[in-house]
Amino acid sequence: MKNLIIAFAVCIVFLSSCSNPSVAPVNDNTKKTNALSVKNDTALILSIVNVQASVIGGTITVPINVAHFNNVGAISLKISYDPSVLKFIDIKGVPADTTIIGSGTPGVIYLDWFDMTAITPLNIGTGKLVDLNFTYLGGTSIIAFIPSACDIADGSALSYTNVIYFNGNVSFGKD
Repeated sequence: MKNLIIAFAVCIVFLSSCSNPSVAPVNDNTKKTNALSVKNDTALILSIVNVQASVIGGTITVPINVAHFNNVGAISLKISYDPSVLKFIDIKGVPADTTIIGSGTPGVIYLDWFDMTAITPLNIGTGKLVDLNFTYLGGTSIIAFIPSACDIADGSALSYTNVIYFNGNVSFGKD
């Protein structure tokens, strides 16, 4: 038994000392430590569009746009908003053949998706990821990504390290 434990410990030390140039532990405060990641030279960009509501009590659509969004195998986003200004309804406008799950509590939305086949990642490039639909209750609300709780991974389930998030807002304004 003692030899088995020593052999297991040696294997762990050996495996932790091996390096792969395309895979590295994430050691910043915005990601979970010890997660595997892949360095991407061109930043993936996610942006929430600023929207002006024209009717209190009406439905407004807030797009989330992306750029350089290729070979994405998994998405996990956490987005905050002011629940005294907006009431989350649902997610629409998802890419073809994709089901993005949206859930949350008042003030927080979770969007999750992963490529269940492991062979058909998202390749949007530049365009719209989804639309967030809200009931507008009046006032102004920032709609913000919470980067420390967000993760975008490639088709091999390795987290991208170069992701930029732009927040948006909703306010009242007639056309």
